[in-house]
Amino acid sequence: MKYLLALCAVLCVVTPVAAQQDVRDTVLATPVVTTSGKVGTDYTHATIGTVIFKVRRDSLVVPSDTVAIHDTVTKVVHDTVCRAGWTCTPPAAPPPPPPPPPSNRVGFYVSPSGSGSTCSQSSPCALSTAIGKTGMDTVWMRQGSYPGFTLTTANRVVRAYPGERVTIKGPIGQRATNGVIWGLEVVSNNGDGINASGVGSKLINNVIHDAEHQGIGMYWNTQGGEISGNIVYNNGSVTNKDHGIYFNSRGPTPLLLTDNVVFDNWAYGMHAYSSTPGDLAGPFVLDGNVTGWTGLDDDASALLIGGSRVGSVTITNHRAWKMVGYIAADIGRKVDSYPNGTASVSGIFVGTPGLAVSRFSSAATSGAQNLATAPNDVQVRPNKWEPGRANVTVFNGSGAKLVMVNLSSVVKVGQSYEVRSVCDLWGTPVASGTYAAPILVPMTAIPAPVPQRAPKRQPPPCGGAFGVFLVTAK
Repeated sequence: MKYLLALCAVLCVVTPVAAQQDVRDTVLATPVVTTSGKVGTDYTHATIGTVIFKVRRDSLVVPSDTVAIHDTVTKVVHDTVCRAGWTCTPPAAPPPPPPPPPSNRVGFYVSPSGSGSTCSQSSPCALSTAIGKTGMDTVWMRQGSYPGFTLTTANRVVRAYPGERVTIKGPIGQRATNGVIWGLEVVSNNGDGINASGVGSKLINNVIHDAEHQGIGMYWNTQGGEISGNIVYNNGSVTNKDHGIYFNSRGPTPLLLTDNVVFDNWAYGMHAYSSTPGDLAGPFVLDGNVTGWTGLDDDASALLIGGSRVGSVTITNHRAWKMVGYIAADIGRKVDSYPNGTASVSGIFVGTPGLAVSRFSSAATSGAQNLATAPNDVQVRPNKWEPGRANVTVFNGSGAKLVMVNLSSVVKVGQSYEVRSVCDLWGTPVASGTYAAPILVPMTAIPAPVPQRAPKRQPPPCGGAFGVFLVTAK
């Protein structure tokens, strides 16, 4: 008790706090040296007004339940637990503000029950009506379920209205020059989830799952195409032929694949393969992708690029996870006698073995880590298309229950945020609040999404040693 009074007195002098005010992670102008306290399971607390605080040692990366004698304290951390024997009432969280009314974004508007030909925000039309109209670039899809469709109108963007869940129950064919499919949930019992063959195709921030064949197929003549920010899982039904993302490129414009999360698909995760000369000319540019937990039907790599001659491939900031079975990342596999071109690979590839780069005339793997066990590593990847959105990938080799994540590159101080596992995108966030400083993300394992088709191999849980999360800010 003497210690609590003394610490409270110092805190109150150095950091004046009104009752009910949250001062978590407040940096004290004058560090406090503890003169009493217990090492072990006891907490050392200070109470200011009706707010309880837990002391954190400056030398620790993660908040600790223990404060030793004579530790220098430079921060206080909000403690949500009222311990036995205490008289305390932590301040209630304020109710969330009501959502703002939808803004009138320029474009055509559609809804599942839309009709007529006005296609405005106040009078939406059917998707089939808007998708071929001329005069504006974007078709805004309001929340609800729609059948599959094929896009043929050049320079057309088909996009979910921000903050609304739009589900396409059927395949999407992207045949338009410079066509864009953005922010849709796609579930297809017939064919690929999204099959793109239009020049300059862009597939952005979609969630594709439980498709009959590929989650995403982007083939050959999609020069200048891009697959970015998609979450792809539980796709496929044919042994060794159905993958998360199946892609080829005859070039010469680079095919970009950035910040996709691909897991629990029937065969390979990301798969660029062809035995036909010229199909893999590239260049292929892969940056910030995550592949893991792959091979629901049979053992397969999380990432494979090869078959016929690979012209050029650059892989940066990749994270791959496949602890048992076939190699995690296989770059340069060959079925002919012609040597591959050039390869540059960096990232973390965890597997048995983790990474193979072979048969290239020039190959650089500087910075690549091929590890039998995962290091402690946190990668935050801000989304290039939507501010306030990011993927967070955590290798948790130490088995920590909580991992500290700095979201300052994505979320502004004072901005509300939510963090969800990619295995539970529409469930309860694992972390949320108003951003002030680095947050703690729980690594508790949760069940993987259940495939609609019964696989030979059950997907492993998500979390624990390896977790991938989606961050969204408002």
